[in-house]
Amino acid sequence: MSASFLTHFGQDGFIVKSEMKKFIDSVGSSGSSVDKIFAMADSNKDDKVSLEEFGKFFDVRLPRASNGVAE
Repeated sequence: MSASFLTHFGQDGFIVKSEMKKFIDSVGSSGSSVDKIFAMADSNKDDKVSLEEFGKFFDVRLPRASNGVAE
């Protein structure tokens, strides 16, 4: 994952649906599937996707700072 992608997780280490849509739009993909993708990735159904949930859903390892937020 690129550092520019990780900025979409903000300072709190989570991404909300509107941020996911911005990211999907920024890479030239259709935002039409955002609701479905977000619902599947948000495994604990708290209306935000943590780095851990994202990594598990997309089967990627993301860097973490000592405070648990992406670097």
